[in-house]
Amino acid sequence: EQITRGENGFFVVPKSPNALAEGIDLVFRDPQRISKITISAQQTTMNDFTWNSVASKYEELFQQLLQNKPQT
Repeated sequence: EQITRGENGFFVVPKSPNALAEGIDLVFRDPQRISKITISAQQTTMNDFTWNSVASKYEELFQQLLQNKPQT
């Protein structure tokens, strides 16, 4: 959910050597595109995976779990 294909990363089909080879080939064929994707991936990481961001997401999850807690 944090990776947008071609914008800040790529998905490769598991156990697919051909898909992996295509991804590697893209790196060598289009270095400018890969450079843009790399910068975007770094920005995504710095924005979405700070300690404060991760802690906030956990806090939201815990609040949701507490709200849905069955009455005893």
